[in-house]
Amino acid sequence: MAKLNCAMCHALDGKGGKSAKPLNGIAEGKTDEQLMSAMMNPKKAFGEKTMMPCFKSKITDEQVPAVMAYLKSLKKQECK
Repeated sequence: MAKLNCAMCHALDGKGGKSAKPLNGIAEGKTDEQLMSAMMNPKKAFGEKTMMPCFKSKITDEQVPAVMAYLKSLKKQECK
């Protein structure tokens, strides 16, 4: 994920960007189709004004399942 620069906008484990939702828990309640759409066609998923970049040319079809599995593994952080 570091290679994709997600931390520019998304926090991970409380560190990183603050302009988008944290990656921890981001996949909760979402289908594979919703996650893939968010990565590959964010303007369709979130609307024309989204700042989310399109990753269609940045990850291969073979990498998509691994990225989705990684996002699903990131559990929402509990407040302490």
